Parts: sequence; structure tokens; C-alpha cells
Amino acid sequence: ATVLLKPLKVLKMSDKSVDIEKLRLSIIAKPRSCSCQFHASLQNPEQIFLRKSGNFAILPSCPKESDADAEQILAVLWHSHTYYIQVKYSDCCELYIDGNPSRKFASIRDLINFLESGRRVLRLSNGVSVQPRWHCASGQDDLPPHQAWFHPGLSPSKARALVGNHPIGSYLVYRGRKFDAPLVLCVLGEDNQVGIFRISMRRYFNSKQYFISEQFSYPSIGELIKFYTNRSLADPVQRRYKLDTPLSCTAFLAVVARLRVEELLACKGFVEEFEMIRQTTKSPGDEYKSEAKKPENAPKNRYRNVLPFDSTRVTLGECSGYINASWVRLESGRSRKKVSARYIAAQGPLNSTSGDFWQMVWQESCRLIVMVTKEVEDRVRKCHQYWPTKSKGSLEFKSSVTEEPLLVRFVDEIEYRHFAHTLVEVQGRPRSGGEAIRVNLLRFHDWPDHGAPREAGSVLELLKKANNINLTSGTVGDAEPPMVFHCSAGLGRTGCLIAIDFLAHCVNRYGVDEAILDVSQTVKQMRYQREGMVQNVGQYRFIYSALLVHIDSKLRPPLPQEQHEMSRRQSAVSQFCRQLL
Repeated sequence: ATVLLKPLKVLKMSDKSVDIEKLRLSIIAKPRSCSCQFHASLQNPEQIFLRKSGNFAILPSCPKESDADAEQILAVLWHSHTYYIQVKYSDCCELYIDGNPSRKFASIRDLINFLESGRRVLRLSNGVSVQPRWHCASGQDDLPPHQAWFHPGLSPSKARALVGNHPIGSYLVYRGRKFDAPLVLCVLGEDNQVGIFRISMRRYFNSKQYFISEQFSYPSIGELIKFYTNRSLADPVQRRYKLDTPLSCTAFLAVVARLRVEELLACKGFVEEFEMIRQTTKSPGDEYKSEAKKPENAPKNRYRNVLPFDSTRVTLGECSGYINASWVRLESGRSRKKVSARYIAAQGPLNSTSGDFWQMVWQESCRLIVMVTKEVEDRVRKCHQYWPTKSKGSLEFKSSVTEEPLLVRFVDEIEYRHFAHTLVEVQGRPRSGGEAIRVNLLRFHDWPDHGAPREAGSVLELLKKANNINLTSGTVGDAEPPMVFHCSAGLGRTGCLIAIDFLAHCVNRYGVDEAILDVSQTVKQMRYQREGMVQNVGQYRFIYSALLVHIDSKLRPPLPQEQHEMSRRQSAVSQFCRQLL
């Protein structure tokens, strides 16, 4: 099967027209082949690139005037830059690098197969080496499923075990390892037999079809699964399997985050997810908070019902002194390239506990404090002003666990639109010239108690500033110093910020295409370490909203001429996110 690819204009090389018959290209190749070899109507090649360095596409002409004589262009995305390489077609397909012939191929398809077959390094005259690896089709990018029955991080053995522990008819879908069978359906049949069915994909010129049996194929995986919920499946020995109960998964790939959110909005999924979190993270009892319950520590708690667990509380000094603050350690759950982070979640300091708060900051070598509350909200005192202002200059604090005071000096302050950045210097043993460290305090203004901000962009801006500060502040041993987050109780707003920061790190580390996000599991991890973090459904939805904005910003950095279109797209995302709040 061949197809005639018609470019936008007649291509010329030298003084004679190119024989259009030589652009007849076979589209039957390896299973990994794309549906179309080059893009006949593309203004900006970056439009078709996924977020991976190494993606490439074949274009009919180049945006650059200097390359206008090239019949086709090999556009390669490499480390956020697009490089254009000439491809001329006469008796054969010839690859030109910086105007010099490099290698000949029988067809464009052979060129694509050559580049996809391994790590082929193309060295340009300016010293840059690029490695084209993955060909981008001219159709829409292949998106993985976003439905709850899709388990993106599940291995084959774990999928079988999970299905085997549920009733007959339970099923799920996980990622396969073959290009022609990207997904696998796992279902429990009679006699507790686990059936494995590969979902294959066949590409056509401008579409694709998914199928288990070639007799029935559908353009989307969702339609295919829906079809088999009303029709039984048969394995090679004619055992029958019926899809009755999908096994839901709260994890999803970042690239389909918006589709997942739309699905949750349509079926009140946010309420159900949050209610499941509440049921599975109920308070284990006061016996796990014995230190916080001691009479001498009761005055140190801002709220009687917000107490840290003994196992995760931050201890002060050698005597394990008490402060209402908890360690929160999070991991991405992957065996390789794990994303791990540690935070301190604390209540807003009281007048009587400000010395202990600064002692904790000094002891743990913290360089950053993020405060997500005002001192007074709705005429209720939410936090004591524990930092010095420019007019006060410096404040001296006495901790309950040490004899020596701590001196906190004002250094500088910058007001931003949504938050203030105060820089202070904390000195231990000030009377004997002790060591001093600089600590940054970011005070966020626009987050109401028990609610969520109107726009996620301001919160992401705050976290970006916080991470830049923490990254440039040095390390403590082999790790970055922990960031301290606090609101009033150290639960709702604090929990939201920690969850957003950690999940955004996962997106940054793995990329939009490969990052597996699980908001529900992240909130559970936090609640196992500090009870009640993320207090209501509105705050839970806001985490999703902030992630959508962050993911959208990571899709591709805009070109200068695309700033207006990028702003329009971000406005559309923001408008969609406001539906969550």
C-alpha cells in the first residue's frame, strides 16, 4: 500500500521540478512505524514534538529562508532546541548536514528506520551533536488511557496478583512492552484463572485501530473496553472471560491529567476519592500522640485536636523536646530514579513557642520557611509574628530546651504581588560570637483558611521561588535542607503546598510523558505522618488544578512568535481549572 504525499507547493531542486512520483512512499514497515512520514502543512515543527529530547519529524520545507531550496527538512528536537537538517530527493533520498551530503537512502521511510534503529549521532558544523530517536507522526499524538481501570505503573506480575485477589470478572489494563501491543487487558475468569489479552494497535494513513481480535477493532481503547463489557472474551483454550468490575486506580500519567480531571468532574470522582482517603486514614488513637498529650506540652499546641504523632514528630535537642511539628517524607514509589523529598509541617508559632520554632530551624539547618497564613484572619489570631521587621531590627528568642538564646536579625525584604520575601540571619550563641545562618521567609497572602486560592499560578510562582532558594542554599550532608511549611494548624494549606510541590517535582524529573501522578496516594502518605493534612474536597481539587497548570507550562517552552498563542492556551487552562474550585 502506497500513498502520494502532496506538499503545499511544487518543490524544486536546482532548475528542474522534482518528479512527484519519487515522493511515493510505502507506509507499511515495522510495527513502530508512524502513519505518515512527513508533515505537509506545519507552520512550526515544535507543534508535533512531544516533550522528549530526541523526537524528530520530516517537514516539506523549512521556516528558515536559507534552507528554502531543500525538498524536505529533518527537524530534530534536542535539549529544548530545534535543529533543521536538509533532506534532498533526486534518484535517492540524501541527507545533507550543513550543506554537505552525508548519507544516501532509498526512501524517506528508510531514513526514518535508520534513525529509529539506534542511537545515530549527527554532528553539525557548529559543534552540536544531535541524536534523532523517535519519529513523530503527522496525526495526533498517541495518548495513553485516562480511565480509572488503567494502571500505568503496574508490572505484569503485580497485575495478575491484584486481579487474583478480587471477585470473578474483575479486570484492569496495564502497559505492555511491545510496540504493536502497547496495552494488556488482565481479567479474572472462572476457576480463578487470570486471562491475559494483548491489545494491539494498527496504524492507517490518518487513523489507528485498537483490537484484541482482528474481527472487532475500535479507534480508541475506551470504546474497545466498553465493547467487551457486553461480550465475553475467549483465550486459546476457549476459556470464557467476562468484564464485570473494573479495578480502579487513582494514579495516572501526567500527559492525560486534564482528561482524568474531566472524568472526575463528570462522576463526582473528587468527592469519592477524598472520602476514601478519609476512611483509610482515620486517627489511630491518642496512644500514638502520647508526647503531645503530656500536661506540660498542652500549652504548646495551638489547637487541642491537632497533635503530631510520636513516630514522626520533630524532636528538639538531645532531650527530645516537644514542638508541634512533623516530618513528612514522600517517595514516588519507583524502583529507579526515585523522587524523594522531606518536609517539616508545623503549626503557626505561638508567642510562647517562637523560640522553639527558631531552635528547630537552627537545629535542622533549614534555609527556607513558607508561611501560608496571615497573622490575623477573620479577627482570629492565627500566627504570632515570630520574625523581626525592618523597624525592630533584631529579636532574641529563648528555647525551652537550651540555655543559650538565638538572635534573629532582619536583613532585607522584597514585596511581590502575592507574597513577601523576608531574609533574616539566625545566630546561635550570639554573646560568644556563634555561627550564623541566613534563612528565607516567604509569606503568602492570598490563601483563605479552609479554602483555596482563586488562581493556581500564584501558588506555583511561590513554590518556584521557594525551590530556587532552597537549591542555591547548599546541602546538609548529602541532601537539600528540609523546607518548613506552616499555616495556622499545619494541616490544610500546608498539606496542599507540600503535595503540589512533590508532585510537580515528579513531573520535572520524569517528564510529562512518563511521570505517574497519584494525588490520592500522596495525600494518604502525608496523613500517615501528620493527621488531617488537606482538610476538604476544595483543597483536594486545588491540588489537581495546580498540577494542570504546571503540566501545561511543561509541554513545550513557547517560541517568541508564539507567546500570544501560549497566553491564550494558558488562559483556557486557567478557565478550566476554575471549574474545580
